Amino acid sequence: MEDHKKNKAHKLMKLLVKTQMDDYKDAQMLTDYAEEAKELGNTEIASYFAGRAKNRMTTAQELDRHIDSLTREINMSDDDRDGENPHEMYRRTYRECQGEQCEMLKKKLEKIM
Repeated sequence: MEDHKKNKAHKLMKLLVKTQMDDYKDAQMLTDYAEEAKELGNTEIASYFAGRAKNRMTTAQELDRHIDSLTREINMSDDDRDGENPHEMYRRTYRECQGEQCEMLKKKLEKIM
């Protein structure tokens, strides 16, 4: 991959990952709001926040398709000297972390709804 295309791919990767991280952070925040609304006795508002949190988690997970596609494109031309692509290492670590966070959020949302 030529440098110009590689730069564009790296910038796009950053945008996608930042958007995904924002979605997960917003999902966490909305889950916290849902828990608080439930504690305050308003199940309607709690369900509203929980629904929005689920939507944000869904959009974050949908971004995986774009991130994976771009990761494959970068992987084809950007191997490091040890043979493991830094983007693939990042994606594996990030997915493990987000998987744990997603499961935690899902469990919280189940309790609310």
